[in-house]
Amino acid sequence: MHNCVVFHAQPAGTRGLYRTVCMIALKTLRSQRDAVQNILESYLEDPSTWHASRASASQQAMKEKQIANIRNRLKGITRIGSQPLTIAGHVDVLIQDATDNKLLSRMYMGWMPWV
Repeated sequence: MHNCVVFHAQPAGTRGLYRTVCMIALKTLRSQRDAVQNILESYLEDPSTWHASRASASQQAMKEKQIANIRNRLKGITRIGSQPLTIAGHVDVLIQDATDNKLLSRMYMGWMPWV
């Protein structure tokens, strides 16, 4: 999340209404975990998303890794070997990652933090 977005979120930045809305959204996703997982797993199993009718062994391994990551994230586990986070703690980690300049610069090659 670019600094301009944080600035315009509101006077409290990511600590006010934005954080509250994120917590409500995450609570809803967690309460509907099975439905969310089914939808995302169906998408990952769709052959048209992999540009081939047969998935190679490496693609199948990637799918399984992504599904496991989705399951962990919906449980509040953000990093391998970590304990499940509370909804508030999980939102804090997500906001911290979203506003980290090092992660932003890796995401988009043309991103210029000094602008």
